[in-house]
Amino acid sequence: MADASFILGTAVIVFIAAILLISSLLFTAGHTLSPSSFWLALAVTVIAAWLMCSRYFQSRRWLALIGILAVLVAIFLLGIYVSDKIYDLSWDGQAYHQEAIIQLANGWNPFHDPPLPIVSGIWINHYAKGPWIVSASLYILTGHIEQSKVFNILLIVSSFFLCLSALSAHYRRWVPEPLLFSALAACNPIAILQSSTFYIDGQLSSMLIIILSLLFLIIKSPDVFLALALILSVIIAVNIKFTALAYILALGLPVLLYLFLVKEKRPLKLIASSLGIGLIAGLLFVGFNPYVTNTVRNGNPFYPLAGPHAVNIVTANSPADFQTMNRLEKLFVSTFSETGNGAGPQPARWKWPFTVSKEELKAVWLDTRIAGFGPLFGGAVLLSVILLATAWPLEKRKTLVCTGLGLLIVCSALVNPEAWWARYAPQLWLLPVLCAMLGLAINGKPQRILGLAIVLVLCLNLYLVSASYFERQSKENAILQGQLAEMRTAHLVLVSFRSNQSNRVRLTEAGVHYREVSKLNGPGVQTLNFSDTKFLAYPIEPTAGP
Repeated sequence: MADASFILGTAVIVFIAAILLISSLLFTAGHTLSPSSFWLALAVTVIAAWLMCSRYFQSRRWLALIGILAVLVAIFLLGIYVSDKIYDLSWDGQAYHQEAIIQLANGWNPFHDPPLPIVSGIWINHYAKGPWIVSASLYILTGHIEQSKVFNILLIVSSFFLCLSALSAHYRRWVPEPLLFSALAACNPIAILQSSTFYIDGQLSSMLIIILSLLFLIIKSPDVFLALALILSVIIAVNIKFTALAYILALGLPVLLYLFLVKEKRPLKLIASSLGIGLIAGLLFVGFNPYVTNTVRNGNPFYPLAGPHAVNIVTANSPADFQTMNRLEKLFVSTFSETGNGAGPQPARWKWPFTVSKEELKAVWLDTRIAGFGPLFGGAVLLSVILLATAWPLEKRKTLVCTGLGLLIVCSALVNPEAWWARYAPQLWLLPVLCAMLGLAINGKPQRILGLAIVLVLCLNLYLVSASYFERQSKENAILQGQLAEMRTAHLVLVSFRSNQSNRVRLTEAGVHYREVSKLNGPGVQTLNFSDTKFLAYPIEPTAGP
């Protein structure tokens, strides 16, 4: 199971990293994205899967290869089908994520071409572009932009399999715990809720689980395939979000220090070289735009979020009382408050752990601000603290390891001053998962009960947030589909896209014949669901006039 899971998870990483590396070669040579990026990456993935099957399965390599490729193809096709059925209704998705994919698919070369002079240009020109490049490579092939959200699902699957590989190697026998905890880790609410959108925090969540799993596997059994997987994972991660660099260093450097102190030379060399190669290739080659171009043009690789001309995107999205708190205080308050999207003058509101209200479930969205992991997450954290306190006298070594890993995750999250916002520090979801693992690994009955309680609370929390979110998504999608059907049957549709320029592709794919205008006001003007795009549909040919 450990070997098969490793190959399944790593194949996804190879595929995504190969698209990024091949696309970067094209950009460097002055070319634009083409279908060859996808097909060459697919060929590289099949070769890599064959080499891994030959290494880990030897006499049964062909059987293993066929089985692994069949599973991956099935997951990919199912993911495309699901992604195509759900419109991305997020503001960021319509304002700049989809627009970036469209621009790349239409021939924009971010390495050589000047910055795009468009409405959302500040984000598209200066943010990391990994997810956009990968999605654009698929969009070029299929012509259906919603299908290119499939990579969110693929990375959730990859994180599950690589976590399963790590836990299977740890438990060394068939028990249900590896499956259970791998599923809990991979199904981070941030990753699940954002899987139907072009948001990228869920992708970063999956990549952090993947990197942690690979670090564990290398420490347990140093191997060149593990090192290569770690290199590719770092390349992918740092090209998802700026914060990935800080998180990788915050997680990786303490591991290197530990290995140095205990004199584990081989894993130390493998991890250090893998992180070094991955960061150099990820930042300077694949990440030439934005890291190098931002430094040259704006004096800071993390512009527009840092530097002398930084744009503040957090203050307006924070509760008023957070302005006077430090990062640890904000994280504590957010964890034990009501789930909500309070910002501006509205403060966060404390609540009793393990309670859930209808208002909290209505507030669940893909970027929920306060208590963004769900209404029961604070209760799971409270149970985790009790478990750690009671486990210490029974199993000092296991409790110490769990506490150390937990502190490592918390410290990595607090590198970001806005760790209170769940989507900005998705790795915090792992804290109660780790404690549940500890509880079930201890012989004490109270601790096992606490461990099971944490698992149940996390599962119930995940069910509540997912059910609430996808029910809302279903209703919103039905309204949008009705609007698109109305527009499709109209004789003429005037459209003002405003901030959501990417909706032109949505209308085109839906078969809407429209004419774009700069402004649109007056009777009969409607708003395209969950966007600021305005439209006016004429059921019959309009009379001549102004």
